[in-house]
Amino acid sequence: MYTSGGIRSGLSRGWVTVGDICDMIPFQNELVDFAMTGNEVRAFFEALPARGTNAFPQFYGMTVYAWGRDDGALAVAGILDGDGRPLEPDRLSRVSANSDLTPCGDG
Repeated sequence: MYTSGGIRSGLSRGWVTVGDICDMIPFQNELVDFAMTGNEVRAFFEALPARGTNAFPQFYGMTVYAWGRDDGALAVAGILDGDGRPLEPDRLSRVSANSDLTPCGDG
């Protein structure tokens, strides 16, 4: 997962260089690996505002079905893993994220 506001450019087709990556994500974040249960992943997404900010993360390896509620919160209907199976509430999944998305980041 990566914060949307931290992505500053796209990647062109073909070879990608370290310089391309530095242009795309120019901040001094670190990649952090940790484990989360399916319930924790759901709670993470439900804590995000539905609109009006760049807070919604970019992610790979799962599908999130959600919509914005009238009160501005995000309602999560379901989350599928990379194999298309529903995330099990108590099963641990490996997550990699930039340090801004972790408890020591910017919230």
